[in-house]
Amino acid sequence: MDSLSVYIPMDRRQALARQETLPDRCRGAALFADISGFTPLTAVYAQELGIQRGAEEIIRQLNRVYDALVNELHRYGGSVIGFSGDGLTCWLDGDDGRRALACAQAMQAAMAPFQKILTPGGSHVPLSLNAAITVGTARRFLVGQSDIQHLEVLAGATLSRLGAAESLAGKGEIVAGAEVMAWFGGYLPVREWRQAENGEYFAVLDQVNVTIEPSPWPEMPPISPKIGREWLLPPVAERLERGEGEFLAQLRPSVALFLKFSGIDYDLDNEAGLKLDAYIRWVQRVLAQYHGYLLQLTIGEKGSYIYASFGAPLAHEEAPASAVGAALELQSPPRGLRFGQKAQIGISQGLVRIGAYGGRMRRTYGAQGNEVNVAARLMSHAQPGQVIVSPQIVEDTAAQYNFHALGPVRLKGVAKPMPLFAVEGRKSSQASGTLRALSRQPMVGREAERALLRRNLQALRTDGRGSAIIIEGEAGIGKSRLVAEMLAAAKMDGVTTLLGAGMVIEQTTAYHAWQPALRDLLGLEGLEDGEAIWQQVTAVLAGDPQMLDRAALLNDILSLTLPDSETTRQLSGELRATNTRDLLVYILRQSAAITPHLLVMEDAHWLDSASWALLEQVYRELPSLMLVVATRPMTAAPIPLEYNRLRHSPGIQHIYLEPLPPTDTESLVCQRLGVNSLPRPLARLIRERAEGHPFFSEELAFALRDRGLIRVENGRCHLTTDPQALQALDFPDTIQQVITSRIDRLTPGQQLTLKIASVIGRVFALYTLAAIHPVDADKPRLPVYLDTLTDLDITNVEAPAPENVYIFKHIITQEVAYNLLLFAQRRDLHKAVAQWYERTFYADLAPYYPVLAHHWQAAEETDKAIYYLHMAGGQALRGGVFQEAARFFTQLLQLCDQPDSVYTPLERAHWERLLAEAYWGLGNARECIHHARQVLALLGAPEPERKARIIAGYGWNLLVQGVHLLWPSRFLGRLDETAERVERSHAYRLLSQSYFFYNEFWRCYYTGGIYINLEEQINAASPELAVA
Repeated sequence: MDSLSVYIPMDRRQALARQETLPDRCRGAALFADISGFTPLTAVYAQELGIQRGAEEIIRQLNRVYDALVNELHRYGGSVIGFSGDGLTCWLDGDDGRRALACAQAMQAAMAPFQKILTPGGSHVPLSLNAAITVGTARRFLVGQSDIQHLEVLAGATLSRLGAAESLAGKGEIVAGAEVMAWFGGYLPVREWRQAENGEYFAVLDQVNVTIEPSPWPEMPPISPKIGREWLLPPVAERLERGEGEFLAQLRPSVALFLKFSGIDYDLDNEAGLKLDAYIRWVQRVLAQYHGYLLQLTIGEKGSYIYASFGAPLAHEEAPASAVGAALELQSPPRGLRFGQKAQIGISQGLVRIGAYGGRMRRTYGAQGNEVNVAARLMSHAQPGQVIVSPQIVEDTAAQYNFHALGPVRLKGVAKPMPLFAVEGRKSSQASGTLRALSRQPMVGREAERALLRRNLQALRTDGRGSAIIIEGEAGIGKSRLVAEMLAAAKMDGVTTLLGAGMVIEQTTAYHAWQPALRDLLGLEGLEDGEAIWQQVTAVLAGDPQMLDRAALLNDILSLTLPDSETTRQLSGELRATNTRDLLVYILRQSAAITPHLLVMEDAHWLDSASWALLEQVYRELPSLMLVVATRPMTAAPIPLEYNRLRHSPGIQHIYLEPLPPTDTESLVCQRLGVNSLPRPLARLIRERAEGHPFFSEELAFALRDRGLIRVENGRCHLTTDPQALQALDFPDTIQQVITSRIDRLTPGQQLTLKIASVIGRVFALYTLAAIHPVDADKPRLPVYLDTLTDLDITNVEAPAPENVYIFKHIITQEVAYNLLLFAQRRDLHKAVAQWYERTFYADLAPYYPVLAHHWQAAEETDKAIYYLHMAGGQALRGGVFQEAARFFTQLLQLCDQPDSVYTPLERAHWERLLAEAYWGLGNARECIHHARQVLALLGAPEPERKARIIAGYGWNLLVQGVHLLWPSRFLGRLDETAERVERSHAYRLLSQSYFFYNEFWRCYYTGGIYINLEEQINAASPELAVA
């Protein structure tokens, strides 16, 4: 089966292969198969394996079940129309109910292997199948834009009744409509008849024993890739065609939006399909404008639902704001698409598992997770015309939108009552408010950049000399903070400041970025009356009758209702655009002639094309203006031509913001936490993981504070946990969204290359990457991909050809790219890397022991990992690199603690002793004592705790030593040098040394005496005896 066709229902595939269409109206049996038990199984996996790995395992189990169910459905000539949660909506065309009942019976039998799922922790969780069946007529539609995605729809009263029947089904039950039972003449035993909310009664079958011959689908030729792509989102289809299907699956932060709509009569309205298609196409276009994707459409008993994702399959760091912006627009469909009540919308965000799921013969693409369910619950609480969001959405978008608190509500599946918020609308002048907030605290660092901006401001204020500056830097590097500092300085110097800003959700709105600046220039703030606005505009344009005649051109930009003149009524196309720009430049020129002006364009990477054209014209025609453009690096096509020309114009000054130095980073974090200094382990963690990136540094500090790993009291910062625990901190969603969004802007080949490289390590070689890359067709293009990643400042060249070694510029980028891979994907890739090292360097693996230990450990090959950890630890111990030796042996012993460990007490004692040696080398006598005692305990000779026994033991050791001195020939060297005695001897030596360090003399004498006596009995001429 080709990889694209499995995303299309089987009956549709058959029709496509025959170059036919399916009829709009059909008759048959609808079957809903719901898998029960995955909710408790999800909870158990999350507890035993953690949220991320638990999510992977639950999908693996779900796919196994789906595969078994789909196989049975296809055997009886049915088709999966849609997936919803843990259920399948199926259609058996032309069936009177008998095939559907036989199929449901076969599906329940196929569930036998899943009746008790054994989890890694030893729990048994049962799964079962509930089924509902109705028979009748239905409507079959194909909706959506082919260049976005076709969606299958099955609708009508038969499906509404199916929803009613499904709501009555308990675990393991089959519930059927009366029309199904009529075919069996009463010979099927009915346990009871249950009444649904609509008043209809449905039969609950006690035992189904329907014998009917299966009618499997015939073999068919594969459909063309061009047709197959129309049933998939373009980014998904592209990856599947490149052979990257297994890499579709990821765990990442995402925003879920659920929308309920109504008003279409699917049974009686012959235009229902056309209406639904037009509405869904409009929804798809709105979502695309806001970087969202429609993942699921469900036509149900109590309304129709749309599930959209902002983050799957492509991420965007402004996903929460985009989702709210899209929701507001979705509340106002065009006049011809207003079929019923206004939409009810719920929005939430969190970690989801995205990717393909289902069986081998029928699959779908989706995003699943707890927050998806939360968004659906929020939708159900929303009134028509209302958008309800979770607290996290409010926190992330409070600068852009106004919200009204609705109070806490208990939601199914959520432990505590959740505060709900309704969206009230978009805030005005968002950029200026954000910049004012940024300038409230003293700026840290950037002295050279601030000095350059001050010099330009001084020239503007004193000499009237304008300038143009581009501030460039990646997301979160501090562009807005530098702009805020400059605006504050300009205002103090009496310079008029104008601020515009691009917005991701307004990239298609002409001149949107200029709206705040134009309102300021025209003096429209606070004016709402149309006559007052007209008088104000007239006053500003009174000096030039031609410009006043064009005043109505401001209507589309500022949502005004100024009267059209004869001239403006006739303007259209490029001529209208030219006149509009001339008018806006005139307004700005008039104001700049009175006082010096600083014009700042923030987030220029999100400017619409009209705003870029105006910005270029302002630069050319107003040289007395100080123009500052703040933008991210624009390296991906298409790059605005105006920006390219502006960037390469003579006289343009460039500021490229690099990461902060360590001292400034620490000062910034101290300022944000409100403390005077940071504990050394915390400062080191932020320095190593954020690498001077201001936003990442702040977010890491806040995440540590919010999770209780640090405590801020009276201007001081305290660690509340062991410093090692800090290293296990996952990156906050805010950081992941920024980096994931950047990764998603790469081509699929570049994305996969980056993820594979992240498994190798922060530093990776081209030849290693090529050896393990899973897509053969990509291997010749790897040098080109890596050149592009270097041009984009994602990687740097560590060693040029012929070595061709690269390094991730930020360790955070490597870690986020790595975390986009599922555990199973990482495991396989780590194994491939380890095997490559073993094949390539088999003649001398010693230099690669640490690398091999790392990769075999990540590949979950315990025996191999322990072997290489042992070799790497011994190598480090011999070389005096005690910190690394301690780390290797600690990891080794952790692997030995796994339940299925088969290592003997003597082997474990040996590794405990080597770990004790490493700690002694580090000067950590306390840890040395702990692990040396572990050696003795494992060998059945624990050290006594009571002082009296220690003194007695010391006396005995003196007696033995005296005997050795009197009759040396009879006692020295008489015992075999067994491994157990050697380990005991070493352990006593380490204990004696450590007790001496702590002035615990009785213990020192006791353990030292045993050590000397053991060494004399093992080998009278040993080096250890000389040490003793």
